[in-house]
Amino acid sequence: MSKFISKLIATCFGLGFLPFGPGTWTSVVAAVFWFYFRKSLGVGWPEAFVLIITLSLLGWGATYFYEKATGRVDASEVVIDEWVGMGLAMLSFDGSLWQLGAAFIGFRILDIWKPGPIRYFDRPEMGALGTMLDDLFAGLIVCAGIGIFNYVR
Repeated sequence: MSKFISKLIATCFGLGFLPFGPGTWTSVVAAVFWFYFRKSLGVGWPEAFVLIITLSLLGWGATYFYEKATGRVDASEVVIDEWVGMGLAMLSFDGSLWQLGAAFIGFRILDIWKPGPIRYFDRPEMGALGTMLDDLFAGLIVCAGIGIFNYVR
């Protein structure tokens, strides 16, 4: 993968270079994308899950090559992990605006705080895989919480 292509993918076409919290900005854009993708286009969770897995693998590769090119691990401009983590967080949402907000807030809290198993992957020696997995675990926890809520209500 070329340095240019890996940079485009890893930074979500430059969103990672936005000032003052590029991960949060990317999560906002990703939340809008996934909301539109799921609700307006009517894409079901199986298709969304396949896209999340595909983007995760592509993001892992791009992040790996970007880290090799820059010599930096988990650089702040690498935000493809937020994009796929936010998608996973919204996988079980019911299409309501309040669940969109809950997915966004829950994901950002877990992504920043990094409790338990999320923190395990947020280590420099994990490299690009850790960069991707910590946000995927955060998204999975939020997805499970929303799914459980939807099941019991």
